[in-house]
Amino acid sequence: MSGLNAALFALRARDLDGQGQLIDLSMQEVALSIAPETGVPLFLDDMFHRTRSGNRRILARPWGHYRCLDGFVSTLVLQPTHWINAAQWISEETGNDMFTEEAFRDLTVRAEINDLIDEWFEMVTVTKTKLEVFAEGQRRGVPVTPLNTIADLLSDPHLEATGFFDFAEHPVLGTYKRPGAPFRVNHSWWSLGRAPLLGEHTAEVLAEWG
Repeated sequence: MSGLNAALFALRARDLDGQGQLIDLSMQEVALSIAPETGVPLFLDDMFHRTRSGNRRILARPWGHYRCLDGFVSTLVLQPTHWINAAQWISEETGNDMFTEEAFRDLTVRAEINDLIDEWFEMVTVTKTKLEVFAEGQRRGVPVTPLNTIADLLSDPHLEATGFFDFAEHPVLGTYKRPGAPFRVNHSWWSLGRAPLLGEHTAEVLAEWG
């Protein structure tokens, strides 16, 4: 968003005096400006710098990475409806209906037992594959997504159905699979060439310099 705003200001300046502007923008600084440890949440709270807490957040649970049979899933249960659905999921899978009590709908109450919630939610995920947890989370309205490896992406049924990957020819590798266009349009204008071999275009580039 900061990059977009900067670009819009530059376009406005061009319209005013006909001159472009140089924009030097750090993606890292932009990310830090909105990170919970250093950004807006810090200034809206108590100006106390938070330390990193791994892949879990103190604010709510379940939030972070949870083990599955074949890897990990990531979830962020923050909104009230998300928690109600997650608590019901835990109850049905484990027989523990404690979390379905209305008192636990309060974030401050849950914060007192974050580790316990993590333990019971992982009892749900650890018995299933990543895709099974993902599908069940979607069905229940719990935001959860698999943490995919490259191999997972290559065999992902959704990416396969959308035709995201295509095939290319390489003089050394032969035929290989690669990512295609990042979006779909109704015109065949997208094209992607292979990476050049070492020194493949040296003579051509030198020729341009005489």
